[in-house]
Amino acid sequence: MDTLREADGSRQGKKLHLTKGVHLVVPRKRLPVRQAIYFDVPDGRMIFAIPRRFSTYIGTTDTDYDDSIDEVTTTPADARYLLDAVNEAFPSVNLSTADIESSWAGLRPLIHVDGKSASELSRKDEIFESMTGLISIAGGKLTGYRKMAERIVDLVIERGFNDRPANPCVTATKILNGSDFASSSDVRNYIDNLALRLRPVQGEYFSDYLVHTYGRQTETVLDLLDHTEGEDFSIRLAVAELRFCLEHEMVLSALDFFNRRTAMLFFDMPRLQHVKNDILRELKIQLGWSDERLFQEQEKLEQAIREARIYP
Repeated sequence: MDTLREADGSRQGKKLHLTKGVHLVVPRKRLPVRQAIYFDVPDGRMIFAIPRRFSTYIGTTDTDYDDSIDEVTTTPADARYLLDAVNEAFPSVNLSTADIESSWAGLRPLIHVDGKSASELSRKDEIFESMTGLISIAGGKLTGYRKMAERIVDLVIERGFNDRPANPCVTATKILNGSDFASSSDVRNYIDNLALRLRPVQGEYFSDYLVHTYGRQTETVLDLLDHTEGEDFSIRLAVAELRFCLEHEMVLSALDFFNRRTAMLFFDMPRLQHVKNDILRELKIQLGWSDERLFQEQEKLEQAIREARIYP
């Protein structure tokens, strides 16, 4: 926001205060929590641990950040802080960096207040308007992004489109493709039935993953699986997933698939490592990549893997 305001000539008054938040992913068997938990750490903050299929992710740090916003990564010190917090709360767990399968780091665009530390800053969002008409929003939390977006869109319509009729926002009532379940028990039943169908090939693991990733569109993925050759089920399934994503979800790169769509980069690094070469090969075929483009995509993926890993 501040970069745009500076280019706009309107950067004055309040400014951003960037803080870094880091999450670690460990195998769930190493931290076998059954539901999301919060616990205190010695410095007065709180840490959470959340189960996700066969992983548990831990977060988060909250430290001042003034380095490049294009290269935000987890440092060994970040990892040690979170591991120490878990081990303090659960002495028998004894997590180490060797348990970390992946990690990610991001920045919070908080609003600076003199004399306050990163953890003391308010998470309340605030809108800024410049004399040129630039509208910006800062602060807030990821969990409130829909309300923040609604406020901004409503303000833009009020400021720039008040001479024409505008219908109320309806996105809150839209059902995402594949999410037409009646209840959480309906989802559970669908997962259980799918696990029976996939029993010969690690049904429990793949059924849970498929339903939480694709919902009822899992059926389309399985139809594509029937026309995918190969002896390794995990690879065949990944190729079927990719073909679905290419046809229906505008996946255009390896990171689109492994990060933005399936989240294997963070929540199933072992499977990513197992299927990545076959996925890159299929992307080359389906999208007509040159050898040079394939090499570039491979390098980007390997860089993302390196950034997700923690090296002591």
